[in-house]
Amino acid sequence: MQEKEELIEIYNEHLESIGIKKKKEVNEKKDIVKTAIIILFNEKNQIFMTEPKKSIWPDKISCSCIALVKHNESAIETAKETLKKELNIEAKLIPFEEKYYNLNGIKRILSFFYAKAKSQPRINKKEIKDGKWVEQDEIENIIKHDDCIPPFIIAYNILKNKFGK
Repeated sequence: MQEKEELIEIYNEHLESIGIKKKKEVNEKKDIVKTAIIILFNEKNQIFMTEPKKSIWPDKISCSCIALVKHNESAIETAKETLKKELNIEAKLIPFEEKYYNLNGIKRILSFFYAKAKSQPRINKKEIKDGKWVEQDEIENIIKHDDCIPPFIIAYNILKNKFGK
C-alpha cells in the first residue's frame, strides 16, 4: 500500500495562500510555509530538546518537535500528530502565538505550542537523532553560544516573558 503524498500550503509575503506543493517539492529555504513548534515541559520545568535527523539548521539543537503544517490540517492537528509520531507523547497542547517571521531569509509562519509531559518521551529514531531534558540555565547557555534553531529561541523567549524563569 502506497503512503499518501503529504501536501503543504505555500504562502506569499502578505500571508495569503498562493498554492500547494508536495512536501518533497517544498523549498524550505525559499517557500513561505506554516510550521508547528512544540515545546514540551516536565514536572521540573525542564524542556525536552532534540537533535533532528533533517533540518534547515544543521547541527543545531531543536525544540521538542517541529513540523510543516499540512494542507487542510490545522497547526494544532499537525502539532499533536508530530508529538505522537516523534516522541510518542499525547498531551494537551496550548497555543501561545502564531506569527510571521523572517529568520535570516528563511520565511515562516510559526505556530507555537507548549505542553506538560506526563510520561517520558520515547524518541522515534527515524525522525530524531537524540533528545534530552534541559534545565533553564543550560538553555540560556545553548542560546548564548548559538547552538539552537531560531524558532526555539523565539519560543523560549516568549514563554520566559509570559511565565518568568
